[in-house]
Amino acid sequence: MSNDATDPPAISMGLPVPIEAKTRRKHAGRVGGTPRPPADPVQEAIAIRRAGDLVGAIRHLYDALASNLNNSRLYITLATMLAENEEFDRAERIFQRAFAADLDDPMLRLNYATFLAASGRAGAQIAAFRSFAGQVVRELTDVDNAQDGWPMHALFSQWAAADCNLARLRLSEENTDAARDLAEKWLVHPESWQKADEIVVACIPDGEELTTFAELHATQRASPQMVAALVDEAKRVDLGRALAIAAEASAYLKWNWVVEVDGFEVDLREILTDVGPVADRNIRILQRLLDPDVD
Repeated sequence: MSNDATDPPAISMGLPVPIEAKTRRKHAGRVGGTPRPPADPVQEAIAIRRAGDLVGAIRHLYDALASNLNNSRLYITLATMLAENEEFDRAERIFQRAFAADLDDPMLRLNYATFLAASGRAGAQIAAFRSFAGQVVRELTDVDNAQDGWPMHALFSQWAAADCNLARLRLSEENTDAARDLAEKWLVHPESWQKADEIVVACIPDGEELTTFAELHATQRASPQMVAALVDEAKRVDLGRALAIAAEASAYLKWNWVVEVDGFEVDLREILTDVGPVADRNIRILQRLLDPDVD
């Protein structure tokens, strides 16, 4: 660059092009072109947060909320970031503003439940979160793994995680009955059984594990780990009973749950080998479970 003060300032020849393009975009909607989609304040706030400015992201969401009072994602994201910044009272007020707006979004309650667990604020508000639980369960019962069912499964997974978070909080308060009540229903679902199993087992007094496992199995609520423990106990005295327990569990554990317990598949195959080629309904059920591609 010249140091001569009389030289004219350099002008970028590329400058008029972006200016012209910007002008075209600005007026595209007026002349029949494709207008730019409106900015998503949530995504903008997330980008600001990722850049390291949590306070700036929170400020951006507050500004956006002033003109988007019916956007539940704004409330959820703002409350989450406030909690991350340990501003729990402000986060609580944001959730309450969302509920006062009567937004019909179960994700609000799911995120609120997780917030309560994380901030130690469970209290009586749990009832508000759990009030919609029965409806969600009924809707999820008939949802399979088809592609059009995935949004409900995403909702399901988040609800399970929130319930298990609340259960851990209750467990830390030594309220094992409440913790077990929250977690027990999640023992039979692939998205949640491992978390729920850990909580429920922690609620069972020493020496009563297998008895409780048997009670849960009888009511079709045992986890794969619990079923494996019952099968291990039964096979010592009655191989047929061991197979029956596993086969009965397949009626309510409606996925290939055997492979999720270390060593259980090998144990079942050994039991089938020891029993031999006997015509038995339980054996057929387990054979289909272990080898679904074999006719």
